[in-house]
Amino acid sequence: REPLEYRDGAPQSENVRVRPIVRNIHGLGGERLVQMNHPRAPTVDDEILNYFSHLAVAGEPFDPTVALEMAPNSALIEPDPDTGLRDLDFDAVELMNGPSMIYYYRTRADWFSLLLQGEFRAATANSDSHRVGQLLGLPRNYVRLANDAPRSFDEAGFIRAVREGRVYGTTGPLLEVGLGEAALGDRFRGRSGTLRVEVEAAHWVPVSTLRVYVNAALERTIPIGAGETREVSLEFAEDSFVTVEVEGEADATFEAVNPGFTPFAFTNPIFVDADGDGEWSAPGLPASLPATISDPLRDLE
Repeated sequence: REPLEYRDGAPQSENVRVRPIVRNIHGLGGERLVQMNHPRAPTVDDEILNYFSHLAVAGEPFDPTVALEMAPNSALIEPDPDTGLRDLDFDAVELMNGPSMIYYYRTRADWFSLLLQGEFRAATANSDSHRVGQLLGLPRNYVRLANDAPRSFDEAGFIRAVREGRVYGTTGPLLEVGLGEAALGDRFRGRSGTLRVEVEAAHWVPVSTLRVYVNAALERTIPIGAGETREVSLEFAEDSFVTVEVEGEADATFEAVNPGFTPFAFTNPIFVDADGDGEWSAPGLPASLPATISDPLRDLE
């Protein structure tokens, strides 16, 4: 923090592309995490100043239904002639911001599209509270660390864990998710495995539904409650990624504690090396896109 400098020393961000911002942040030294905040608007009608809505210099919205090499998406992968950095070279993306589920599903479509094309950015959940009257600390992130004792906090290790996707976002439900021995952000090896999902929640946080996604497509919807565990057998024809969502319906108590929010949690991926070659190969955008990308707001209907 530099109180005499522009925005207390924050990198210059007006009228520049993302790639020099990334360069400047990493130029500060040490472990740094560059997060793209609220890249979509919380409502469909408000598209001002949201990165995936105008893609900086392109002036057109990111289209998750087409390849990165196609316009206007190609603006994201244009390398800087000096540094080679691209506007896509941030580390994390704010998948959930405040209470808006419209925002979540629209941004999830972008995130899934990037993942399918091999561009993984850790997904985060943040309250983005700016003023009195906004609820603080919801949603929030839970990050898996080797040692999570507060007195042993390792900032560099924490940043690496977030960057690697060892994190889930939530408005209340607590998750333990594993595919075989692989946890969030890990790589599972094999063409079949058992996904294990355990949910805990405070008594005032309703939980009712587990959704399992493979390569952005809904694979299974299963009832689940707080204090319960579900095991799901999965088969993989190709290298894949697995993500999980847990949801409940807000009742009067939850609404009183967290007005406007939905009881909800989502995970970063577990990557699947199905062919066992030691690498994870992105499956690519399929010819028939999953509804999570082609019709992202369908889950709200």
